[in-house]
Amino acid sequence: MPWTDGDWSLDATSTRCRNAAPPLTVRKQAERGAAFRAAPEEAVVERVRRYASEDAKVTMDRARRLVTGCRPHDPEQSLAIVDSGFAGDESLLVAATGDGTPSRWLLVRRGDLVAEVWLKGEDDPAEARRIAQRVAERLCAGTEAC
Repeated sequence: MPWTDGDWSLDATSTRCRNAAPPLTVRKQAERGAAFRAAPEEAVVERVRRYASEDAKVTMDRARRLVTGCRPHDPEQSLAIVDSGFAGDESLLVAATGDGTPSRWLLVRRGDLVAEVWLKGEDDPAEARRIAQRVAERLCAGTEAC
């Protein structure tokens, strides 16, 4: 998974924060990813992970803490939860600003599955929520939570 590995993830983005955060991933059992690029300034990268027991919920909690606790190195940059609770069992829409290209992350949980989607170049929260709904629908095929 060459494009699904790398520095696009919310975990990797935490390097813009002065304070340390625990890794999001807790005892993953499996993962699968896909990447789509329309232009150098636009990309969609998705990674779906299956977790043991309650670890999918722990991952979502850690994502919330990472974003809300972030104290950026650069005062021109920010990381914020723009919306939550709009898809699946749990969902977050996270926005990063200050590096020139809008970036959004979607985290959607259905049962023991968590999808993390990076939307590089996407600045429309309504479009991000629409994508999250589609992600949640696709996760139903992989879990008994639906």
